[in-house]
Amino acid sequence: MLLFMKATAQDIFVGTWESASGRAAQSVRSVLQIGKPERGLIYPAKMTLRMADRTYQLQFLLVRREVRRLAIGSLKYWENGVERNALPFSAYWNGDLEYSKDVQNKAMLNIQRIPVVKKPKKEALLKKIPKALESDASWLFDFFLNQEFPFYQKNDSAWDAGAASKLLQPNQSPKYLGMMDTFYAPARFGRVVFEKNKDNDLITVMLNDRRVVDHIDSKKSRDPEDIILDTGLNLLVFMLDEFGKKERATAGVDVYFEDRKRHLSFKDTLQTGTTFIIQKVYVKYRAEEETGFEEIGEHDARFSTQTPPRFKQGIGIPSTMTRKEKIIGRMLSRSTQLTFAIWDDAVEDGDSISLRINDRWITQGFPVRKKPQFITVNLDPGPNYISFIADNLGSIVPNTSVLEIIDGKRRKSFHIETDLDQNNQVRIYYELR
Repeated sequence: MLLFMKATAQDIFVGTWESASGRAAQSVRSVLQIGKPERGLIYPAKMTLRMADRTYQLQFLLVRREVRRLAIGSLKYWENGVERNALPFSAYWNGDLEYSKDVQNKAMLNIQRIPVVKKPKKEALLKKIPKALESDASWLFDFFLNQEFPFYQKNDSAWDAGAASKLLQPNQSPKYLGMMDTFYAPARFGRVVFEKNKDNDLITVMLNDRRVVDHIDSKKSRDPEDIILDTGLNLLVFMLDEFGKKERATAGVDVYFEDRKRHLSFKDTLQTGTTFIIQKVYVKYRAEEETGFEEIGEHDARFSTQTPPRFKQGIGIPSTMTRKEKIIGRMLSRSTQLTFAIWDDAVEDGDSISLRINDRWITQGFPVRKKPQFITVNLDPGPNYISFIADNLGSIVPNTSVLEIIDGKRRKSFHIETDLDQNNQVRIYYELR
């Protein structure tokens, strides 16, 4: 499960990024433009490669794999506004783009490729090059297979050309980019059935803001996984983490909703070379299947103060509670007891947090693991102010985790991002029946 970082004007990936590699006389300059994401998960992207007086443009999709990592989809080559076949070797420019900052605090994206079973020999590949591309074949090979220079952010202006929005529309986006036709589900409840193969592909399945399965071996038998759709549009992503015994993935899954089925497979010739398949699923609202909490507005009178008065008194309150409080959610509960699931959706890096409800501690020094851990909490009647406090920053700043609040079928997920200056707060109003 993965909680996506909701898209804002300051989305860390959106904008223009530039990179240069090679000797000054033989420099390959690349410009990467990333547009605004759909549901904070799928990004349209365009890359322009320049070598001397020649230019190549490629369009493709990116998927937020983790908080700071984007998975790279198949690259689509355009020339003078006309769609062409994939550029030679472009299938090897795959894996993830990882966000970080250098010693001068400049934002950058580094490529982390998915290693192939057997790295192809340059001489063998060059023999298959179309004549029109022979003059550029050598540097295209080096860029797609060996380029390690980071992209540095030039600006945070989203790529918003008409082509950006088309990439996100199944009826306009070529299927070999990994986008399938929209599937209309008759119900919110479904299941994912895993197709067994012999190649040991490692795969992940994501649904909107959570991971259904994470890094599983497709060769091993696995029971189906139940899934619950949100009302309206859902994004189901079938993703490759590592190649198995072959240079291309062959894993597949079947997705069922009542008597309707959709098959997603990397063996599909349209998906050759891609590292993820995106399935848009739309479901109509049904009141009897409601599984979310009722949200409460920012100015609702049930939360009459910005901070509970007892926090302001400073009596027996630790210094951590005097930090700024960022409110990340307001919701209504009709149950006095809730379950909190907490996990790290990125890299387990030694983060620990403390939780406090009103004037009492729920847990202190709680280590955040890769797998979900569960805490049962009891609410007070009326407003409850739940604070999430960073005890440390781990090895990767800031302290990040995922919180899922569970009450039977009802679930609500939040991205927790705290540091030594700011806590996160969820406000829950417990309404007695």
